[in-house]
Amino acid sequence: MRTALVLLLCLFVLCGCRHGSSESARRSAAAREFRQKEEVLDKEIKTGEEEARKKDEQLRSELEEIPEVRVDTGNVTFEWAGEKGKSMSAHARRFSGRQTDSTVSLEDFSASVYDREAKYAADLIADRAVLYARTGVVECSGRVKVTSAQNASVLVAQSIKWDSRAGKIYATSARLTTDMGIMSGKKMVLDTALQSFEVSD
Repeated sequence: MRTALVLLLCLFVLCGCRHGSSESARRSAAAREFRQKEEVLDKEIKTGEEEARKKDEQLRSELEEIPEVRVDTGNVTFEWAGEKGKSMSAHARRFSGRQTDSTVSLEDFSASVYDREAKYAADLIADRAVLYARTGVVECSGRVKVTSAQNASVLVAQSIKWDSRAGKIYATSARLTTDMGIMSGKKMVLDTALQSFEVSD
């Protein structure tokens, strides 16, 4: 009889230990799951904060690229800064757009343009121009003329696209007069100072 009671007591203790062990295992699993969810949530929060920071930086960069506009007795003056200093100083008789716009249309346009090292490169005049502040591009049309400030070269074209960041002028129906003579072509690619060029018919 005593032996039976001892066996029953041992069986009860073993069952209790197993029950306690499984309960502890369930609690550990729940704790691990909670920590995993917490880590995922932390990553999502950090990712969201990083994306917001990048958007803020992009917006600040775009606002810095928008040229400063001044209007005085009907004349419009633009100052446009590049990475290393002044990129363009321009005037126009008329313009459409606001100072906070990234695209501005201009009439009776004239400008002094600078190369990527912020060195005065050329003077530009055109009947019309469109300035794209976000990409650093100016498109000109109607009696377009570019006069180099570093040599005697003069470019006359039907239209041009000046990419200030690349330091390139892309001209159509163009004629270039240099010390070596006159070159014409349906398309030309030149540097901002008109010192180097490629012609294609």
